[in-house]
Amino acid sequence: MRYIHEFILNKNNNIKISDKKYSFSKKELSERSNYLINFFLKKNVKKGFRTLIILPNSVFIPICITSISFVGGVFSIIEEKLSKNSLKKIEADYKPDFVITSKNYPHNFSKKINKIILENFINKKKKKIKNINFKRSIYDTVSVTYTSGSSGKIKGVVSNHKSVLFSTSKILEFLKYKNVKIGCFLPLSFDYGLYQVFLALKSNSDIYLGNSDELGINFIDILNKNKINCLPLVQNILINFLSLIKRYKRNFIKLKIITNTGSKISKTYLKDIKKIYENLKIYLMYGLTECKRVSILDYNRYPKKRNSVGLPLKSTKCWIVDKNKNKIFNKKGELVVEGKNVMEGYYRDEKLTSEKFLKINKNISRLYTGDICKIDRDGFVYFYERMDDIFKFKNYRISKREVENDLKELNFIKDAVVMKPKNKFKFTFFLKTNMRRSLLIRKIKQNLDFYKIAERIIILSKIPFNNRGKVDQKKLLSLK
Repeated sequence: MRYIHEFILNKNNNIKISDKKYSFSKKELSERSNYLINFFLKKNVKKGFRTLIILPNSVFIPICITSISFVGGVFSIIEEKLSKNSLKKIEADYKPDFVITSKNYPHNFSKKINKIILENFINKKKKKIKNINFKRSIYDTVSVTYTSGSSGKIKGVVSNHKSVLFSTSKILEFLKYKNVKIGCFLPLSFDYGLYQVFLALKSNSDIYLGNSDELGINFIDILNKNKINCLPLVQNILINFLSLIKRYKRNFIKLKIITNTGSKISKTYLKDIKKIYENLKIYLMYGLTECKRVSILDYNRYPKKRNSVGLPLKSTKCWIVDKNKNKIFNKKGELVVEGKNVMEGYYRDEKLTSEKFLKINKNISRLYTGDICKIDRDGFVYFYERMDDIFKFKNYRISKREVENDLKELNFIKDAVVMKPKNKFKFTFFLKTNMRRSLLIRKIKQNLDFYKIAERIIILSKIPFNNRGKVDQKKLLSLK
């Protein structure tokens, strides 16, 4: 396969994609994609036209991206719950020709944008489609993924067919999916969520596309009902899963694999899940939207390397550079990633692209990640912090991420978030723990360097996360 749309239009694949309302076979997916393909052809779209997809997780998102890819378009998936301000910024930057959304979506788009209502094509099918005459290339842009990153500034990461397919195949070489059914409860606007669809299609695996509203009291029942045995997750999903098992004494006995990316999962939660599923395969991933995956840690196979983020993907080169971009060995520095998994750059931002990306040849690009890492003699990558995570306190340079990891290593702390001092907001720890406050502070002082101890310590029963599994900064800041 050379293009994204071939995942679904490939006749050799025999999978099912389902959500809480629909379950489509490969044939049904293809026929519904054909209807949308024909719709776009009647609109005389030009290669490179842009479509914004604003839908909850459902079987119709793979149908949309298949159709857009087939006719040479570019898609961008964003969340329905995105704020009006963020949506306006994306609309102004992306300048979509079409938007696909549900009839009740409240935002008023520019009159220049063609609006396609989901409800109008839910049951529409077409068996055959016309041939496309324009020249196609695996280097054509196929998607723009919007991310706020650590800076808070919205930016779109540009992906072509070649990079998406390479990343998918190399991740699968590591995971070796066989006889799995994936349960994806992460938004498909999140690249880790979207790649679950690609991984399912590439590995001939069924996939259930869930939403955050299904993570409540009936979550385990939903997993059982849909026979899910492979669960990509972020820490808040794992926390919820463990609490449900503990509260209702119900076990999900068929779980075979979990994968994770994003923020590091606390040791406590990993130990808890392993107690329940002794043979559970755990793959902890590290990456950036700009290159999808950098490395994967086989948690069971490498017990002595659990502080690392694993080994780089095959056919991907990683090394460390100092401030002058000179290579250094077995020391901390900026991580550089080079390979076909590196994306094209930032949409409509040549300046930032030139700072972070370097084109080596038609196939290979280099990414200067902005992440402080180290690579040991065995090739394992250790992530420490982002360059912009560093701040000064009591005349010491402190890494926000390093302190968070130090706290999560302590057995009496289940979860931790560190807030840097900014304006009038003090250096703060937000901690999830059952320990009483006086003993907690004493224990922290015994285990952390004095200059790493925050001015304020707030104990929470629950760390607030958004549905991408990232800490909800606004909710935390409201606690000041």
